[in-house]
Amino acid sequence: MIRMTPDELLQNLGDTVNSTAMENRTILIEGSKGNAIMISEEDWNSINDILQVVSMSGIAESIRTGLQSEIDITAEHID
Repeated sequence: MIRMTPDELLQNLGDTVNSTAMENRTILIEGSKGNAIMISEEDWNSINDILQVVSMSGIAESIRTGLQSEIDITAEHID
């Protein structure tokens, strides 16, 4: 993770946005009253997709159970 102050970000905004998008970098912007994170749109979409799946009723528990099952047992139930 790259750390920047807001002033550093403003000085290099175009390059920082492009490198964040192209290289999937995470930027921690350290403000005087709190911090913010800059991530690529691709990373944001992935996070949103995961949050939507795990927020569905029963899906998170099903995934958790599946991860704890042996692959041979799981493979028997694939249609």
